[in-house]
Amino acid sequence: MIQKYLISILKIPILKQITTYMLEQIHMFSIEFAKRTQKTFVRPRSWSNIELREFSHLFTGKVVNVSGWKDEDKEGNYYKNYFTNASEYYVSNYKGESGLSNIDNEIFLDLSTPVDQELKNKFDVVFNHTVLEHIFEIDTAFKNLCDMSDDVVIIILPFLQSVHYIEGSFGDYWRFSPMAIKELFKKNGFTTIYQSANDNKFYNIYTFTIATKNPEKYDNLITKKFIDNDIIGEKLFGLRK
Repeated sequence: MIQKYLISILKIPILKQITTYMLEQIHMFSIEFAKRTQKTFVRPRSWSNIELREFSHLFTGKVVNVSGWKDEDKEGNYYKNYFTNASEYYVSNYKGESGLSNIDNEIFLDLSTPVDQELKNKFDVVFNHTVLEHIFEIDTAFKNLCDMSDDVVIIILPFLQSVHYIEGSFGDYWRFSPMAIKELFKKNGFTTIYQSANDNKFYNIYTFTIATKNPEKYDNLITKKFIDNDIIGEKLFGLRK
């Protein structure tokens, strides 16, 4: 009923501009309201941090945060502190803004070119947070993450997000569906064992994926979960009732 009323108003030239502006303001208000009151789910970084904490303690051995800049979780903590059972922890970075940070155990790494042999299978866990959308050579970059791991890759990627880049440092090229991520892992010899998303009506949507070379190792540690590819993103566009 309300929709029919609004549609009829929008057909009147004089009222169309005013009504459209009011609807836009209501939409923006709802986004800000949800970001404040439901931030652990609506704000993608807050949500992905919660997801990571659920699993990070399960992993041992060498862990690397690839292209992790200062390793900050943007909530006052460091990702190193999430991996409480890691024997060693590293951070890789590249040049430019948000690049090399001179932190402990920092590695210089360009994901757009094949990794050196000495880095292949060097780490038990490769962790990567919202980086691959910024690298045009996506197949090479994804393969590098997998090549560096002897066991697990944990990756967080944008599914729906506005364009974001820093001129002279990195661009913004890709958005990844859950299906694409699983296929990229399969292509590189990994099995996806967990995948989730902060599927919401208000703001950016991220996916969180865990994949491994040794799926049987985690049968009793991680309950398998997968995203319904047919409905992800529909809430944001008002298509799911």
